[in-house]
Amino acid sequence: MQPKKSSFVNTLSWILIIISGFGLLISLLQNLMFHLIPAFTESMNPSDPDMLDKIFTNGKLIVGFFGLAILYTFISSIGLLKRKNWARISLICLFVFWMLWTIITPTIQWIYFFEGDSLSLSTEPKDIIGIIVTIFLAIIVVGLSFLFGWLIKKLSSKHIKAEFQ
Repeated sequence: MQPKKSSFVNTLSWILIIISGFGLLISLLQNLMFHLIPAFTESMNPSDPDMLDKIFTNGKLIVGFFGLAILYTFISSIGLLKRKNWARISLICLFVFWMLWTIITPTIQWIYFFEGDSLSLSTEPKDIIGIIVTIFLAIIVVGLSFLFGWLIKKLSSKHIKAEFQ
């Protein structure tokens, strides 16, 4: 006997299909911009060792990578809607990746932003803004990590696994 299809899987699938569909459109436009507008690549100076210039120098690679990740998410979301087990496992792996990305990226940004500075509780605007940004990033990181962890736990549950047999 086939277990009843949960509304959680349907809802998650459709949310991911819609979000990754918009992400695919945006990624396509970004890739077109990087490859067809010469001003984007001409204005980037690869000889400057600054971190931001390294990111812009590898912009095509970064945008292409995220385009592939979003395409993979879109395909996996459709597979999840069709109750394919490979899609469930794939999305669990993607959620682990995005959870790690959510933790690592703001950490790198924080280190880069405050490089050489100390976070003292002074009344200077830069320090106050830095503290506010740090608190805001921490809330986002904790919230998204909790969400991804909950989704991983839910997709790994016995009830959901039974739908994919």
